[in-house]
Amino acid sequence: MTPEESSRLKRSYVLQELVETERAYVIDLASIVDGYIGTLKEMELSDEDREKVKIIFANIEQILDFHKSVFCKEIEKSLQDYEAAGNAFIKYERRLHTFYVKYCQNKPKSDFLVSQDNFEQLLFDVKDRLGHKVSINDLLIKPVQRITKYQLMLSDILKYTHRANDRAEVLERAHDVMRVVPKACDDMMQVGRLQGFQGNLTAQGRLIFQGTLIISDGNINQPFKGKERRVFLFEQSVIIAECIPPRKEYGNPLYNFKNQIMVNKMVLEENVVDEPLRFVLQSNDPNQPATFVAQSATSEDKEQWLIKLSTQLDQQKTFLAALVDPKRYLANSMGSMNISGKKDSSGSLGTPTSPGITPGNITIPTSGSGSTTSSGAISPTKPRATQQKSSGSKLFGFGKQKT
Repeated sequence: MTPEESSRLKRSYVLQELVETERAYVIDLASIVDGYIGTLKEMELSDEDREKVKIIFANIEQILDFHKSVFCKEIEKSLQDYEAAGNAFIKYERRLHTFYVKYCQNKPKSDFLVSQDNFEQLLFDVKDRLGHKVSINDLLIKPVQRITKYQLMLSDILKYTHRANDRAEVLERAHDVMRVVPKACDDMMQVGRLQGFQGNLTAQGRLIFQGTLIISDGNINQPFKGKERRVFLFEQSVIIAECIPPRKEYGNPLYNFKNQIMVNKMVLEENVVDEPLRFVLQSNDPNQPATFVAQSATSEDKEQWLIKLSTQLDQQKTFLAALVDPKRYLANSMGSMNISGKKDSSGSLGTPTSPGITPGNITIPTSGSGSTTSSGAISPTKPRATQQKSSGSKLFGFGKQKT
């Protein structure tokens, strides 16, 4: 057997595993829908409890219908054509993203309700009635596990395809898709654990980055009294939350909202003297000024945060420049195009990623302002002409500072 033939054989084993685990996954989903949901529908429950049941199971019926009627059949084709698996993930990317992000965003609420004493006992009784050996918690986590498992299996299929010197373009695209979808799901699960935020999370725009930092309130001249915080960078704001440990051994942490800095009011200081892992976030909102000294776990972690924050500040600057002087913005953008209309090395005409901007059609997305404990929705406005610009900061009262 040649190395290529050996690789094709190993690929066939992974494809067989993909199909078999997909069939088993459909059976697991059916045990939830036909078993738990079906049984609970027949029981006498209060209207309030029925609403809680809907939250616990979220859109799992929709997920079952998709996999049973559509996706499993598409995956099964890969037993005859190795590229069929890749085509399935590409073709149904939108549905996978929509269904699983919705499920994962709801998962923290589901976990909370399942852990309540009255529902915990109710679901345990249903489990006994059904004769299930697996707990409801183990079943409800399966969609989260499955959407993550796809990426791992596609990685193996792609690896053996490369070794076999077979066509890999379709599988590479599918692998890229299944890197994005699980990341979006994990992000939304983390956001779903955020409590106490009175504003509209949707109005904060797309979640760009999130992670844990040690945060100290106050400027760099004050003693560093850092506390562990979960920090969410959205398109329109940075949200800082307190980390609350899980109540049970296998539970998940919750996040209690503490502070918010709007990106269009934010200043970033990338360095703190003699503290290589620290950087500073400031709100220059005159009504609610605030300073937070952040400390990363590693230099690589800090670099990631600085890149994400700087990029978002640059995009906000472009956005506000377009709002203040649309004609100049369009003229500058056109100047970055060469005669043939292609992008040159100095820039591009591409629209900013901040929502609401297209050349010739400039709109203002909803956003709040300043550093606040609630979201007051106002639109970004041109700063007063008399406002002082801090040294090293970017235009419009936000930007980066280096010390």
